[in-house]
Amino acid sequence: MTACAMGDAVSSLAFDRMSPVVAGALATVFGSVVFALWAGRSVLGRVVVGRLPIRLGLRKAFQEVRVPKGMPLLILRLAVGNAIVLPATYLSLGRLHSLETVISIAFGGPVMVTVWGLLFPRTGPRRISGLLCPLLAAVAMLALTRPWTGQCDVLGFGAALVAAACGWNLLKVSGRMEEAGKLAHGTAIAGLLSSAMLAPLLILAEAHRTTGHVLGICAASGLLSGFVETVLGVLALRFIAEETFGVLTGLEPVASLFVGWLFLKEQITVLASAGVLLMVAAGSWAVWSEKRLREQIG
Repeated sequence: MTACAMGDAVSSLAFDRMSPVVAGALATVFGSVVFALWAGRSVLGRVVVGRLPIRLGLRKAFQEVRVPKGMPLLILRLAVGNAIVLPATYLSLGRLHSLETVISIAFGGPVMVTVWGLLFPRTGPRRISGLLCPLLAAVAMLALTRPWTGQCDVLGFGAALVAAACGWNLLKVSGRMEEAGKLAHGTAIAGLLSSAMLAPLLILAEAHRTTGHVLGICAASGLLSGFVETVLGVLALRFIAEETFGVLTGLEPVASLFVGWLFLKEQITVLASAGVLLMVAAGSWAVWSEKRLREQIG
């Protein structure tokens, strides 16, 4: 799950030439379009090589993406979250100037998916021990943002929390789509809707007289954070529950420490390291508690 951290790091190279929010919008569009092509590759490939007429290909594609009743609302939820997550993440990174802080706070969203499953399980008893996870996460956020110094950017912190909420929404919706067997195509449709929602911000990108160099940065960021990360998530959710997958993304905060140090010249401080480790500990505790709950249920 280091692709997201790499994509975020790459995006910061464009912040001196365009707004982080606009860079996030461009990255979302690039990633969403490529993912949609990947999701429809079976039909698209046959059309390209001439084995399937375009008209029949469009009809076949429509049949493949047709979703069960009740799924359009899930797709809309995912589209809204996708349209917000990268602009919010990049805004936070542009203001906090700390990749590990942004990634760790955003990781709180997937952790809360597992905590919610522990406190409000579909079957079996509640595990109150799950409350230790948000406590550890809160201490981690204090260590990462250091509010006692008076230098914590409220807008940047708030944007990271918004990204965390989008991560929570992503996992909950993706889990339900996977149950219906429509995760890949549902995600592709949601991505294209997200691109349409972000069209006004793309007009701003044109107003910035965006250069090819900046577009290349946003495209690389979108491919890493939008396409590669999404493909890995879709493939992983076929084999593991969304709660477990959410906490496995705990590799991201650790990776962000080294990615920030290597590419963004950020210093690895004791407090930052402690905050990341506490956030990973919260995720690990959630996984262990969730595993115990499954064992009790049988």
